[in-house]
Amino acid sequence: MDYRSYMNQVMELPFINDEKAADSAIKTVLGVLASKIDEDWARELTNILPPELDFSTLRGQQQAPVQLSIDDFFSAVAEQMHLDWQQARDLVGRVFHCVKESEEGADIMGEIETKLPPDWAAIVDQA
Repeated sequence: MDYRSYMNQVMELPFINDEKAADSAIKTVLGVLASKIDEDWARELTNILPPELDFSTLRGQQQAPVQLSIDDFFSAVAEQMHLDWQQARDLVGRVFHCVKESEEGADIMGEIETKLPPDWAAIVDQA
């Protein structure tokens, strides 16, 4: 899936009003995910994403995974995007779904799901 498709799907959410917000939302969600998993898995993930979502964009200079509960993840996304908790949850589900639409993305997300705590895995599975 190309980046335009990600943008279009995210802009279907009623609280994402323009391309700038969609771009920021996608990068926020996948950036927090890339920060949660170890570097090898973050690289695997970014290798199958559109070029706009490369490793350095999503993870930057971070060395070690961040310990974050799924509720803290939703709260972090909500805070960064100025959303409420439910909107953040909906956004995360939509972005994860975009990744899983490709066969490669579904495979990688399935592998990542096995490495995450059960509360995280449930969200990945539902996307």
